[in-house]
Amino acid sequence: MEVPTTRPTDDTRTASSNDGDINEHVLELIFSLSKSKDEKLKEILRDLTLQCSSSPDLCILLIREHIVEKITILWRNSDDQEIKNLCVQVLHSIGIMNEKSVNLCAQNNLTLALIGLVQSEEQTIMEAGTTELCSLLEKKERNEEDIISIEMILGLSLGILHQQRPPNKSSEEQRWKNKICSAIKISTSALKGGFKSEQLFNIKDIINKFIENDDEDIDIIAAQSAFIAIWKKIIPQNSNKKSNDQLSKENQDLKSELQIINKSSIWQLIAKVLSLKLEGNEIEQQQIIQRQEEVGNLLIPLFISFDEITMNKAIKSGIIEALLNILNTRDLNLIKDTFITAFETPTVYSSNNNILMYYFNLHPYPVLLRLFNHPNVAVVHGSIIAINNILTSGITSQISQPHQHSELMLECDGINKIFALFQQTEIEETKNQAAICIGRLFKSREIENRQMRSEIIAHLKTMINNDNQFEKNESRFSLKYLAQNAVNRAEIEADGFIIPEPNAD
Repeated sequence: MEVPTTRPTDDTRTASSNDGDINEHVLELIFSLSKSKDEKLKEILRDLTLQCSSSPDLCILLIREHIVEKITILWRNSDDQEIKNLCVQVLHSIGIMNEKSVNLCAQNNLTLALIGLVQSEEQTIMEAGTTELCSLLEKKERNEEDIISIEMILGLSLGILHQQRPPNKSSEEQRWKNKICSAIKISTSALKGGFKSEQLFNIKDIINKFIENDDEDIDIIAAQSAFIAIWKKIIPQNSNKKSNDQLSKENQDLKSELQIINKSSIWQLIAKVLSLKLEGNEIEQQQIIQRQEEVGNLLIPLFISFDEITMNKAIKSGIIEALLNILNTRDLNLIKDTFITAFETPTVYSSNNNILMYYFNLHPYPVLLRLFNHPNVAVVHGSIIAINNILTSGITSQISQPHQHSELMLECDGINKIFALFQQTEIEETKNQAAICIGRLFKSREIENRQMRSEIIAHLKTMINNDNQFEKNESRFSLKYLAQNAVNRAEIEADGFIIPEPNAD
């Protein structure tokens, strides 16, 4: 559902340009929420979405008037799918007012919208989202989809708790503390809700480290204490009747049980959702796509925060194969940018060459090259990023040796397709990625196509002082790779150009 771009034209009062009038108008909308029904209620929700999209200050005003709580209750109590969608749009609009929050909007997924609020850099918005997300987690009733969402939420919390404290007393440190408290509160609510997860053991280990380090922040101490208190109610702790060895064995047995639960269900459930075939009528197919998009949106920030062990566990469940199958078999118009972003994110945030080799062994190049024809430039850009990162696994340590994937790319006409993308795209970042790809693929090999050789080398030379550190360094590496061939080197040095050393500045 699209966020409305024009204000409703019925009897809902239109705000003037005066800030006081706008605030009064917004307060009237909030007051009218609980009294309105059907079309009038939908109109108010559309207007609230528009107001939230227009001003961060209005978002703060709405938060202070408990808009998140009111919208959440409205979402829970409504059976009207459009009203549920509009509720999520209001929360989403509040979340995206901060440019650092993650875009996790899904049409009717309240959990995703609340996660967007929790990830806001604005403390008031983050706290409101945390409160309502905790309330959802403490519900005892849940279905298979809820289990997937909660496991991912805990993964996000674990990622936050792994973040290092900023080195100096600053606003950055305060934001870090706020996020730490939020993550602990969310984890505590999952415990209260009776949720069992191996990740809760990992979260407890990190919280114990906070305690050992004698953190003096009162809010962090309070959050830690609440978590430990709930933990002790769940895990056997009666030391008067049981020895330390007995307690340790019980803890280990429970942890092993949860490891089995996680291994056999959580990641496989995610892969199962992503593996669903598009069957049924048009409405049923759209529901499948929407659910898969929701799961993909949750995977993206998780992949960013995962350590290598958890990343490997997630990948081995079949999630990446399922995403690749979507990219390979769906009509281009049915492929959302979420799917390619979820697919390529591990290639960006993992430094483990084994993961890149895993991707390569899936034979992804023909699938990714197919996406160059996608009408959405975000999908095209994600595809070239994935190709570029997977190509890294084929670069040998000896600079004089050719790239190991170049023949495979020739077989699927990949080099010509990448060059065509380079020439046609109007997105500078996509053009840069394409140039780097070709520079890598022609490592120690002549670019025989004169036009390609001239244009790619010229463009790489313009990138050597790029503000983007990755592109700056990779352009220099690419030029060095190309310079191992005499014909390429002559083109590079024709105007007296000297290749700067990577990471030299």
